[in-house]
Amino acid sequence: MSFPMEQQWAIRMKLAVAEKAPFRRRVESTGQVVPAFRHYAVVASSISGILAGESLPRVGQRVKKDSLIAQVLDSPEAQSLATARAMLEIEKARLEAEKRDLTEKTNEARARMLLAILEADHAQRLFDRKAYSLNQYQRAQHELKVAETDYDSAKRQLEALGAITFGELPESR
Repeated sequence: MSFPMEQQWAIRMKLAVAEKAPFRRRVESTGQVVPAFRHYAVVASSISGILAGESLPRVGQRVKKDSLIAQVLDSPEAQSLATARAMLEIEKARLEAEKRDLTEKTNEARARMLLAILEADHAQRLFDRKAYSLNQYQRAQHELKVAETDYDSAKRQLEALGAITFGELPESR
């Protein structure tokens, strides 16, 4: 099975030489409690796995500082899910960067198109008064069509990118 370096970097994978060491059956990890709206809190663990506990607290139930709320049991499925979540976050960030770039490209194309419209109108008036040659008039019309095409293309690309959505991965239990 191959695992490209880019994917390893994406999940911040670290490699080490295997060595003999005592096996720990239990890993303790602290979570993070983030205050939320109306005296609620979001509890998050730094590791993923299956949530287990004899009596999990219910919404609104008070808990004491440093008390054991639940245990997170590690599993291969949880690790796969964590990897998939990391890859999904990376892809979302890449998509957002691409959206920003396309938005800028669309805005620039729109500005060029508006300028081309003004220049085409000006060329039309001067051509009607015989102050512009046919070649100058046609060049202005051509520049307008190119600018309109560029703007329409950039706008369609941005709309297509905006239509991309990501499904949610199931929660670890």
